[in-house]
Amino acid sequence: MPFAADCIEMPRTCLNQVQTWSVDQDTTGESEFTVLDKATGLPVDLTPYSGSSSSSESSSDTADKQGVELIVKELPSSSTTYLKKMLEITDAVGGKVKTTFTVHELRQGGAYVGALALWAHGDRKRNIPIFFDIEYTMEDVQRKGPLSVAEVRFAIRDLCPQANFLLDEQEFTTSEVVWAIRRPIEQWNETPPPVRRFTPANFPYRYHWLEGVIAELLMIAVSLAQRNDLGYAAGGTSIDDQRRRWQNYLPMAQARRARWEEWMKAKKIEINVRGGFSQLDSGVYGWEYWWV
Repeated sequence: MPFAADCIEMPRTCLNQVQTWSVDQDTTGESEFTVLDKATGLPVDLTPYSGSSSSSESSSDTADKQGVELIVKELPSSSTTYLKKMLEITDAVGGKVKTTFTVHELRQGGAYVGALALWAHGDRKRNIPIFFDIEYTMEDVQRKGPLSVAEVRFAIRDLCPQANFLLDEQEFTTSEVVWAIRRPIEQWNETPPPVRRFTPANFPYRYHWLEGVIAELLMIAVSLAQRNDLGYAAGGTSIDDQRRRWQNYLPMAQARRARWEEWMKAKKIEINVRGGFSQLDSGVYGWEYWWV
Protein backbone atom coordinates (compact mmCIF):
# COMPACT_ATOMS: atom_id res chain seq x y z
CA MET A 1 0.00 0.00 0.00
CA PRO A 2 1.60 3.31 -1.04
CA PHE A 3 2.00 6.06 1.53
CA ALA A 4 1.11 9.71 0.95
CA ALA A 5 4.14 11.45 -0.53
CA ASP A 6 3.27 14.62 1.41
CA CYS A 7 3.73 12.83 4.74
CA ILE A 8 6.93 11.07 3.69
CA GLU A 9 8.74 13.97 2.06
CA MET A 10 7.37 16.83 4.19
CA PRO A 11 6.14 15.44 7.54
CA ARG A 12 5.96 18.92 9.07
CA THR A 13 3.38 19.99 6.50
CA CYS A 14 1.09 16.97 6.46
CA LEU A 15 -2.29 18.05 5.21
CA ASN A 16 -4.76 19.49 7.72
CA GLN A 17 -1.99 20.33 10.17
CA VAL A 18 -2.34 23.66 11.97
CA GLN A 19 0.79 25.79 11.68
CA THR A 20 2.61 27.45 14.56
CA TRP A 21 4.12 30.94 14.44
CA SER A 22 6.89 31.02 17.06
CA VAL A 23 8.50 34.20 18.45
CA ASP A 24 10.52 35.06 21.55
CA GLN A 25 9.10 36.87 24.56
CA ASP A 26 10.18 40.46 25.34
CA THR A 27 11.83 41.00 21.96
CA THR A 28 11.35 43.43 19.13
CA GLY A 29 12.07 42.83 15.48
CA GLU A 30 10.89 41.53 12.17
CA SER A 31 9.32 38.09 11.83
CA GLU A 32 8.32 36.24 8.66
CA PHE A 33 5.71 33.54 8.15
CA THR A 34 4.63 31.38 5.21
CA VAL A 35 0.87 30.81 5.00
CA LEU A 36 0.11 27.24 3.96
CA ASP A 37 -3.15 25.83 2.65
CA LYS A 38 -4.32 22.94 4.83
CA ALA A 39 -6.01 21.29 1.87
CA THR A 40 -2.87 21.10 -0.27
CA GLY A 41 0.08 21.79 2.04
CA LEU A 42 1.24 24.42 -0.44
CA PRO A 43 1.66 28.19 0.10
CA VAL A 44 -1.55 30.19 -0.21
CA ASP A 45 -1.54 32.57 -3.17
CA LEU A 46 -2.08 35.94 -1.52
CA THR A 47 -2.35 37.89 -4.76
CA PRO A 48 -6.12 38.54 -4.40
CA TYR A 49 -5.44 40.07 -0.98
CA SER A 50 -2.52 42.27 -1.97
CA GLY A 51 -2.82 46.03 -2.24
CA SER A 52 -3.19 48.98 0.07
CA SER A 53 -5.94 49.44 2.62
CA SER A 54 -6.84 52.74 4.16
CA SER A 55 -8.30 51.07 7.26
CA SER A 56 -6.03 51.45 10.26
CA GLU A 57 -5.04 48.40 12.29
CA SER A 58 -7.11 49.51 15.27
CA SER A 59 -10.13 50.65 13.29
CA SER A 60 -13.37 48.67 13.37
CA ASP A 61 -14.23 49.90 9.87
CA THR A 62 -13.77 47.01 7.44
CA ALA A 63 -15.35 48.65 4.39
CA ASP A 64 -12.10 48.68 2.42
CA LYS A 65 -9.87 46.35 4.42
CA GLN A 66 -7.37 44.56 2.24
CA GLY A 67 -4.60 42.15 3.15
CA VAL A 68 -3.70 39.59 5.81
CA GLU A 69 -4.65 40.22 9.44
CA LEU A 70 -3.18 38.37 12.42
CA ILE A 71 -5.62 37.76 15.28
CA VAL A 72 -4.42 36.15 18.53
CA LYS A 73 -6.41 35.15 21.62
CA GLU A 74 -5.63 33.37 24.88
CA LEU A 75 -8.73 31.18 24.53
CA PRO A 76 -11.12 30.75 21.58
CA SER A 77 -13.94 31.96 23.83
CA SER A 78 -12.08 35.12 24.93
CA SER A 79 -14.08 38.29 24.30
CA THR A 80 -10.90 40.31 23.88
CA THR A 81 -7.92 39.74 21.62
CA TYR A 82 -4.35 39.58 22.84
CA LEU A 83 -2.93 40.78 19.53
CA LYS A 84 -4.45 42.06 16.30
CA LYS A 85 -2.51 43.62 13.43
CA MET A 86 -2.27 43.79 9.65
CA LEU A 87 0.70 42.01 8.07
CA GLU A 88 2.86 42.99 5.12
CA ILE A 89 2.72 40.64 2.13
CA THR A 90 6.29 40.18 0.88
CA ASP A 91 5.75 37.38 -1.64
CA ALA A 92 2.12 37.01 -2.69
CA VAL A 93 2.57 33.90 -4.83
CA GLY A 94 4.79 32.27 -2.22
CA GLY A 95 2.37 33.04 0.60
CA LYS A 96 4.95 34.99 2.61
CA VAL A 97 4.06 37.71 5.11
CA LYS A 98 6.03 39.63 7.70
CA THR A 99 5.58 42.11 10.49
CA THR A 100 7.59 43.89 13.15
CA PHE A 101 6.63 42.91 16.68
CA THR A 102 7.25 45.17 19.65
CA VAL A 103 8.27 44.25 23.19
CA HIS A 104 4.80 45.22 24.38
CA GLU A 105 3.14 42.86 21.90
CA LEU A 106 5.35 39.97 23.03
CA ARG A 107 5.26 40.83 26.72
CA GLN A 108 3.53 37.64 27.90
CA GLY A 109 4.80 34.22 26.94
CA GLY A 110 2.29 31.52 26.18
CA ALA A 111 0.74 29.13 23.69
CA TYR A 112 -2.07 31.15 22.09
CA VAL A 113 -4.69 30.36 19.48
CA GLY A 114 -4.87 32.57 16.44
CA ALA A 115 -6.04 33.03 12.91
CA LEU A 116 -4.91 34.69 9.72
CA ALA A 117 -7.87 36.57 8.25
CA LEU A 118 -7.57 37.15 4.49
CA TRP A 119 -9.36 40.37 3.46
CA ALA A 120 -10.27 41.53 -0.05
CA HIS A 121 -12.18 44.76 -0.68
CA GLY A 122 -13.65 44.80 2.82
CA ASP A 123 -14.76 41.17 2.78
CA ARG A 124 -13.15 38.48 4.89
CA LYS A 125 -12.57 35.71 2.37
CA ARG A 126 -10.75 33.12 4.47
CA ASN A 127 -9.76 32.31 8.03
CA ILE A 128 -6.66 30.17 8.47
CA PRO A 129 -6.25 28.89 12.06
CA ILE A 130 -2.78 28.91 13.60
CA PHE A 131 -1.10 28.58 16.97
CA PHE A 132 0.90 31.59 18.14
CA ASP A 133 3.69 30.55 20.49
CA ILE A 134 5.61 33.18 22.49
CA GLU A 135 8.60 31.37 23.96
CA TYR A 136 9.47 32.67 27.42
CA THR A 137 12.72 34.45 28.24
CA MET A 138 15.04 33.42 31.06
CA GLU A 139 14.69 36.96 32.40
CA ASP A 140 11.04 36.28 33.26
CA VAL A 141 11.80 35.87 36.96
CA GLN A 142 8.19 35.15 37.98
CA ARG A 143 7.99 31.93 35.92
CA LYS A 144 4.45 31.20 37.06
CA GLY A 145 3.80 30.12 33.51
CA PRO A 146 3.66 29.28 30.76
CA LEU A 147 5.37 26.07 29.72
CA SER A 148 7.52 26.41 26.63
CA VAL A 149 7.89 24.07 23.69
CA ALA A 150 11.60 23.69 24.55
CA GLU A 151 10.79 22.59 28.12
CA VAL A 152 8.33 19.97 26.93
CA ARG A 153 10.76 18.59 24.35
CA PHE A 154 13.48 18.41 27.00
CA ALA A 155 11.19 16.54 29.40
CA ILE A 156 10.41 13.83 26.85
CA ARG A 157 13.84 13.91 25.16
CA ASP A 158 12.33 14.78 21.77
CA LEU A 159 15.09 17.29 21.10
CA CYS A 160 16.26 16.53 17.59
CA PRO A 161 16.09 13.89 14.83
CA GLN A 162 19.51 12.54 15.85
CA ALA A 163 18.20 11.67 19.32
CA ASN A 164 15.40 9.58 17.77
CA PHE A 165 17.66 7.30 15.75
CA LEU A 166 14.82 4.91 14.83
CA LEU A 167 12.45 7.63 13.67
CA ASP A 168 15.17 9.91 12.27
CA GLU A 169 12.98 12.92 13.01
CA GLN A 170 11.36 14.69 15.94
CA GLU A 171 8.44 12.57 17.05
CA PHE A 172 6.12 15.51 17.75
CA THR A 173 5.71 18.60 15.62
CA THR A 174 5.78 22.05 17.20
CA SER A 175 2.05 22.40 16.55
CA GLU A 176 1.37 19.13 18.36
CA VAL A 177 3.40 20.28 21.37
CA VAL A 178 1.59 23.65 21.47
CA TRP A 179 -1.76 21.87 21.20
CA ALA A 180 -0.80 19.55 24.07
CA ILE A 181 0.28 22.53 26.23
CA ARG A 182 -3.23 23.98 25.91
CA ARG A 183 -5.15 20.74 26.55
CA PRO A 184 -4.70 20.41 30.36
CA ILE A 185 -5.85 24.02 30.82
CA GLU A 186 -9.02 23.30 28.86
CA GLN A 187 -9.59 20.23 31.02
CA TRP A 188 -9.05 22.28 34.20
CA ASN A 189 -11.59 24.90 33.11
CA GLU A 190 -14.21 22.30 32.21
CA THR A 191 -13.81 20.03 35.26
CA PRO A 192 -16.13 20.72 38.24
CA PRO A 193 -16.14 22.48 40.60
CA PRO A 194 -15.90 25.55 38.31
CA VAL A 195 -13.37 27.58 40.29
CA ARG A 196 -10.42 29.70 39.17
CA ARG A 197 -10.43 29.69 35.37
CA PHE A 198 -6.99 29.91 33.79
CA THR A 199 -5.44 30.38 30.35
CA PRO A 200 -2.19 28.89 29.01
CA ALA A 201 -0.58 32.27 29.75
CA ASN A 202 -1.25 32.35 33.52
CA PHE A 203 -1.60 28.78 34.83
CA PRO A 204 0.76 28.75 37.85
CA TYR A 205 1.16 25.04 38.61
CA ARG A 206 3.90 24.15 36.21
CA TYR A 207 5.08 20.75 37.48
CA HIS A 208 1.70 19.05 37.30
CA TRP A 209 0.83 20.94 34.12
CA LEU A 210 3.84 19.30 32.45
CA GLU A 211 2.58 15.88 33.55
CA GLY A 212 -0.70 16.57 31.78
CA VAL A 213 1.05 17.83 28.64
CA ILE A 214 3.26 14.74 28.34
CA ALA A 215 0.21 12.52 28.85
CA GLU A 216 -1.54 14.24 25.93
CA LEU A 217 1.48 13.80 23.65
CA LEU A 218 1.89 10.14 24.54
CA MET A 219 -1.81 9.51 23.93
CA ILE A 220 -1.73 10.98 20.44
CA ALA A 221 1.34 8.85 19.74
CA VAL A 222 -0.63 5.82 20.95
CA SER A 223 -3.54 6.71 18.67
CA LEU A 224 -1.24 7.00 15.66
CA ALA A 225 0.58 3.74 16.41
CA GLN A 226 -2.67 1.83 16.93
CA ARG A 227 -4.02 3.16 13.65
CA ASN A 228 -0.91 1.95 11.81
CA ASP A 229 -0.59 -1.32 13.72
CA LEU A 230 -0.16 -3.98 11.07
CA GLY A 231 2.32 -6.72 11.85
CA TYR A 232 4.40 -8.12 8.99
CA ALA A 233 6.22 -11.43 8.74
CA ALA A 234 8.16 -12.93 5.84
CA GLY A 235 11.10 -15.25 5.47
CA GLY A 236 11.29 -15.95 9.16
CA THR A 237 11.48 -12.23 9.98
CA SER A 238 8.67 -10.31 11.65
CA ILE A 239 8.20 -6.56 12.05
CA ASP A 240 5.73 -5.29 14.61
CA ASP A 241 7.25 -1.99 15.72
CA GLN A 242 3.97 -0.05 15.92
CA ARG A 243 2.39 -2.53 18.32
CA ARG A 244 5.41 -2.48 20.60
CA ARG A 245 5.37 1.29 20.44
CA TRP A 246 1.79 1.83 21.56
CA GLN A 247 1.96 -0.98 24.11
CA ASN A 248 4.95 0.78 25.70
CA TYR A 249 3.47 4.28 25.44
CA LEU A 250 -0.03 3.51 26.69
CA PRO A 251 0.81 2.67 30.34
CA MET A 252 3.14 5.68 30.54
CA ALA A 253 0.42 7.97 29.21
CA GLN A 254 -2.19 6.53 31.55
CA ALA A 255 0.10 6.89 34.58
CA ARG A 256 0.92 10.52 33.83
CA ARG A 257 -2.71 11.37 33.10
CA ALA A 258 -3.78 9.73 36.37
CA ARG A 259 -1.22 11.77 38.33
CA TRP A 260 -2.34 14.99 36.63
CA GLU A 261 -6.07 14.35 37.12
CA GLU A 262 -5.66 13.23 40.74
CA TRP A 263 -3.70 16.39 41.55
CA MET A 264 -6.12 18.60 39.57
CA LYS A 265 -9.18 17.34 41.43
CA ALA A 266 -7.46 17.69 44.80
CA LYS A 267 -6.30 21.22 44.01
CA LYS A 268 -9.75 22.33 42.81
CA ILE A 269 -11.36 20.96 45.98
CA GLU A 270 -8.73 22.79 48.06
CA ILE A 271 -9.43 26.09 46.27
CA ASN A 272 -13.15 25.49 46.49
CA VAL A 273 -13.22 24.81 50.24
CA ARG A 274 -10.80 27.60 51.10
CA GLY A 275 -12.71 30.09 48.98
CA GLY A 276 -16.09 28.86 50.17
CA PHE A 277 -15.34 29.69 53.80
CA SER A 278 -14.07 33.13 52.82
CA GLN A 279 -17.29 33.85 50.87
CA LEU A 280 -19.88 32.78 53.46
CA ASP A 281 -21.00 36.35 54.12
CA SER A 282 -21.60 37.19 50.45
CA GLY A 283 -25.15 35.83 50.36
CA VAL A 284 -26.44 32.67 48.78
CA TYR A 285 -26.67 34.07 45.27
CA GLY A 286 -23.26 35.75 45.50
CA TRP A 287 -21.25 32.59 46.14
CA GLU A 288 -18.58 31.79 43.59
CA TYR A 289 -17.71 28.42 45.15
CA TRP A 290 -19.45 25.04 45.20
CA TRP A 291 -19.50 22.49 47.99
CA VAL A 292 -18.36 19.00 47.05
